[in-house]
Amino acid sequence: PAIRTVRETRVVPAAPAAGPVDGVPHLVAPHPTGVPIVSVRLPAGAAEAPLGDESRSALGVAPGDPVACAPLRPGGTA
Repeated sequence: PAIRTVRETRVVPAAPAAGPVDGVPHLVAPHPTGVPIVSVRLPAGAAEAPLGDESRSALGVAPGDPVACAPLRPGGTA
């Protein structure tokens, strides 16, 4: 799936997976624009969830900074 750069840091999953509402970061990769790429798991049935402060802190992303979000595919890869 195409990577979507989001200002409000929301992740739209290809298929929801088990995980906390905050999202669990599984991948951070370099991006041509310098924006981190983050993959998260979302709770079953969730359409989207914000990347919370704890996840941002763990990833070294400041609140309000843009993040490119890649939905997880089956197998846990972006």
